[in-house]
Amino acid sequence: ATAPSAPINVVAVNNAPGAANISWTAPADGGSPILEYEVMLDDGLLVCVTSSTSCNAPLTACTTETFQVGATNAVGTTYAAATAPLAIGDLPGTPVDVNVVVLSATDASVNYMWPTNDGFCNNDGSEITGYRVQALWNGEVSAECTSTMSFCDVSGLMSGSVYQFTVEAQNRLGYGPKTAPITETMP
Repeated sequence: ATAPSAPINVVAVNNAPGAANISWTAPADGGSPILEYEVMLDDGLLVCVTSSTSCNAPLTACTTETFQVGATNAVGTTYAAATAPLAIGDLPGTPVDVNVVVLSATDASVNYMWPTNDGFCNNDGSEITGYRVQALWNGEVSAECTSTMSFCDVSGLMSGSVYQFTVEAQNRLGYGPKTAPITETMP
């Protein structure tokens, strides 16, 4: 028997906030059953040991990592080549400079700027994929709109009603926290 071949088709994906999923195809076992797989970062930090062909590794957001996967049998361990660098992100922060402009008795426009952290530690909004604005009436979502722009027009509101407007930013990992509500009374 010999050490196993290196794992093949190693793929790393930032699939959740502050985490990566690393998967691979089992290699030839060298005539001795594979006992475990190890996943290491390029700095040698071991992030996962498993008997399956994938693992989820908790990581620090705003870093870029490469991964190596090793297959171990009773004879030894063989590592695959490192993956391409992968940016590890998190959910975005809250949008800033939120302003509500009442357009009519039933419509309001909400303006905002991207969060200071888009989830990948950029303050330019480059990783933001959209925004959701919600109008809450008596604590329940009464109307909402989504946009990729720095504003969103909410319609279908009730004249004379008091609404609380919130905004949340989205990146490829999901929506971040909502802004503090801004209260407006429709005319």
